[in-house]
Amino acid sequence: MKKVILIRYGEIYLKGNNRYYFESMLIRNIKSAVSSFECEFKQSQSRYTLENYDPSDEKKIIKALKCVAGIHSISPAFVVESDRKVIADTAVSLIKDKNSTFRVTVNRADKKFPVNSTPFAAEVGGVILQNYPSLTVKLNGADQEIFVDIRENGKTYLYAEIIPGQNGMPIGTSGKGIVLLSGGIDSPVAAYRMAKRGMDLTYLHFHSFPYTSLQAKEKVVSLAKILKKYALTDKLIVVPFTEIQQAIHENCPAEFMITIMRRFMMRIAERIAKNKGCGAIITGESLGQVASQTMES
Repeated sequence: MKKVILIRYGEIYLKGNNRYYFESMLIRNIKSAVSSFECEFKQSQSRYTLENYDPSDEKKIIKALKCVAGIHSISPAFVVESDRKVIADTAVSLIKDKNSTFRVTVNRADKKFPVNSTPFAAEVGGVILQNYPSLTVKLNGADQEIFVDIRENGKTYLYAEIIPGQNGMPIGTSGKGIVLLSGGIDSPVAAYRMAKRGMDLTYLHFHSFPYTSLQAKEKVVSLAKILKKYALTDKLIVVPFTEIQQAIHENCPAEFMITIMRRFMMRIAERIAKNKGCGAIITGESLGQVASQTMES
């Protein structure tokens, strides 16, 4: 009986002949996310596992995996040989509360396994009840559920917890984009949502010292570092904007200042985006949220 972390993907299943490309990008991103831990990545029949890790790192590894776009769910699991007695004995060890309700759910991907899913779930449940007679079977809304995943490679995974992942698409599968990153909440949220759809991001910030403080710039640097957990990058370009802002103040009507400033920012962003091979500029604007985010502006 060996402890592993089981990783499943979701939306990638819908891909056709190019599914291998999306899988390879997801594998790359998983390895990047856990690169600071000693562990071994393995792949078998649309299942990924992390093995041979320090048990004390398990929660930290799962926390890192929860940020990886493209992962549907994660489970700390035991992997055993697909032997009926071994599976049932392992299932017994997964019971936590011995005075509650439970159910066993079996996924029999290996059709050579001698017992069908439903009768085998009943068989495993019977062994659990022999060991813990105070338990009660409850097929709907049980307090605890034991999952048995019998795979084609002769291995079976058993687990009692399914941890939701980010879902979405792997970073790098949806092209590149430039994010206009300010110190507010909207642009980081926009960056996160685009990363979740697989976009490879570069952050762009316009700094107008002394009109904006050095602390404002440092806040953006901190935001980029926070986003790195989800976007796998903290690449940040800081554009000095003070001279442009002064020129606008001196030469443009006051009522058009914000619009003209934004126009300059978009023109600079477009130039950088083209140089970086980016196909989109992400602004984080939310229509009608503030006075400058109107249809007219």
